[in-house]
Amino acid sequence: MASLRNKHAENPEERKFTIRVVIALSVMALVIPMYFTCCGVGFYMTRKSAIDSLESAMPATAIATARSATNEIGKYAALIREMAVSEELLSAQNAKAGSEKKELIEFLDRKKAEYNLAACEFFFMDGLCVNDGRNYSTDPFFTEAVAGKTYFSSPENYEDFSEMLVVSSTPVISGSKTIGVLALSQPQSMINGISESANISKNTNTRVLDKSGVIIASNDKSEVTGKVNLFTVASGEAGQEKVVFLQKMSKGESGFGEIKRGENHVVAYAPIEGTDGWTIFLEAPISDFNSTITKAIYVFSGLTVFFAFYAVWGLRRASNKMSIPIKVCVDRIQLMEKGDFTSPIPPIITSSREIVVLRRCIDSMRATTNDIIEDMGYIFGEMAGGDFTAESKAAEKYIGDYKALLTAQTSIKDNLAKTLNEINSIAEQVSGGADQVSSGAQALAQGATEQASSVEELSATI
Repeated sequence: MASLRNKHAENPEERKFTIRVVIALSVMALVIPMYFTCCGVGFYMTRKSAIDSLESAMPATAIATARSATNEIGKYAALIREMAVSEELLSAQNAKAGSEKKELIEFLDRKKAEYNLAACEFFFMDGLCVNDGRNYSTDPFFTEAVAGKTYFSSPENYEDFSEMLVVSSTPVISGSKTIGVLALSQPQSMINGISESANISKNTNTRVLDKSGVIIASNDKSEVTGKVNLFTVASGEAGQEKVVFLQKMSKGESGFGEIKRGENHVVAYAPIEGTDGWTIFLEAPISDFNSTITKAIYVFSGLTVFFAFYAVWGLRRASNKMSIPIKVCVDRIQLMEKGDFTSPIPPIITSSREIVVLRRCIDSMRATTNDIIEDMGYIFGEMAGGDFTAESKAAEKYIGDYKALLTAQTSIKDNLAKTLNEINSIAEQVSGGADQVSSGAQALAQGATEQASSVEELSATI
């Protein structure tokens, strides 16, 4: 580890990224934020589009369902009003006993069977029922009808009936005098038919609420039998700030909203005309409508993975087209750093004009430097052999800063030749003086010899 750290310390460039990594990181730094931004915007716009579509479609569905319910209830209203003006009922005030009562009951039973009703009953002004003799004077359906209204009750449990009943009632008027009340009872399933016709998704729950918020029809039958009050439940689960739409609904308005009940739900509501404050209430989890968003996510994710692999492949090819030629150039420059100017640069394949120019410049620089080195070797070799008249064979290669080398080379050659010529001249002068000294020495020696001979002669003579 220590040697590896020392190696990196000696070669800090090894800690740098390769050009391939730099290109990849640069592209990723540009693409990744764009990818996540596009994903976020795409998901948001898809969800917003779905919610906007629901905001327009669900209230329209609720209003259409409410109108259908109004029409359905209107049939029973028309039926009960039609029956209320029949001769059998207009003379019913005298049918408290005897054959008149029997005929009246038979008439009511025929109508019950004819229209598949749970019950068809007539009540005298004192509240007594001609059918069973009980007093219903305090029941809302009776009091409302006596007041001159056609009334529809919420589903209620009654004795002798296993199923909850919806009671509709209207006054029976003879001349200008109210002589009694006609009441028709239908099974609560009649209202369920209204709710079941308005399913807009697989988990939609269509409810019919009375004016107090009690569920009187629902896809979930337990809500009806348990008399669940949606206003109370929604207020408790969602908080007061989340149930503004419930307040609007209680005022007979229609609209659209969202409520959190475990998960986010969308709701739409519309009043049912001709009833005592009934309301159609549609509720569906947003997840039912997220299938489009989910499909979009799956498709987008699949395309993302595909394009990610494609991008990696394309990025690898693109980076190779740039990094491999550049690496070839770098490797050749490193050889030049080590003194190799002879080996040619390998050929490269690239579509980049800049890289082509780079390779050409490096090869030209290598060739020029190699020619100058060979030329200088030739000149210095000739000078070493004693030839100081040798001239450069590649003077045209000495361009730019290389001219200083040619100038210095010429100056060295000329100065050295001059110096050697001067040394040669001095040597010739020294050689001439030596000859003169040698001649003088010979003359002196001869003179000395002659003198010695003279001395010998003189000595002999003496």
